[in-house]
Parts: sequence; structure tokens; C-alpha cells
Amino acid sequence: DAFGLRAVERSEFLRAAEQGRKRRSSASVAGVAELPPLLVDRVGRRRDLSRLRESIRTSLSVAMVGQPGVGKTVLAASAAHQMRDEFPDGCLGVDLRGVDEQPLPVHVVFDRLLRALGVAPSDVPMAVTEQSGQYRAVLQ
Repeated sequence: DAFGLRAVERSEFLRAAEQGRKRRSSASVAGVAELPPLLVDRVGRRRDLSRLRESIRTSLSVAMVGQPGVGKTVLAASAAHQMRDEFPDGCLGVDLRGVDEQPLPVHVVFDRLLRALGVAPSDVPMAVTEQSGQYRAVLQ
């Protein structure tokens, strides 16, 4: 509705969006927790980006909530890239694939984060509760 698309354009747009969601799951693919590349221009988001950076500097945690496709990931990645120097220990990012038919399992997310933080693959526990404990210990 916000784009003001006519019926045919709307149908085409929704079909393209649905196809984009059907990416194959990367749960079995080894990966690290690198920030995504910045491929999109953030026209009109300067104020949002400034507010997000300020929230990150002043809060213990920040949550962004909104409909899929409104630019939350691009905004978060932009802030992370811009603020890298303020976090000399590093910035991590994991695509949770939240709008995919099969989001990334929690144990895979912890595995990627722990390995990105230098934990050897053989030292990553199998159970999620143990992984989360190890993750907190590594961050201390």
C-alpha cells in the first residue's frame, strides 16, 4: 500500500518478495559471523541511522521492530559498519533468516558466533544451553 502499486505491479512485487524468501537454508553451511556488505544506498534514513547509533552508544541493548522489508537489517548493518572503530573487539552479524521458510536454528547461530570469537569447532558444545553459557563466558 505504501508503494502505491496497482494490482498487476503489486502482484509482481509480492511474487518477487516471496521468491526472495525461499533461499536455501544455510544451516549446514559453515560460516562466520561477519557483518553483511553494504549494498544498498540509505537514502532518507540519515535521521534513523543517527538515532540508532546514539541508542547503541547509550543502551545495553537495542531492538528494531517492523514489517519485513522496511530496511531494519540494512539500517543495523549500516550502523555497525559506521561504528566499527568504536568497538575494537569486533562486530558480529548473523543472518537469522527470519522470513525464510526455515529460520536458522539457534545451535547454528551460537556455533557461528563462538567460532567467530575464536573458539575451535571441536570445543563448541552441542547443546544450546551449554553454547549460550560458553558464549557469555567468552564475552566476559
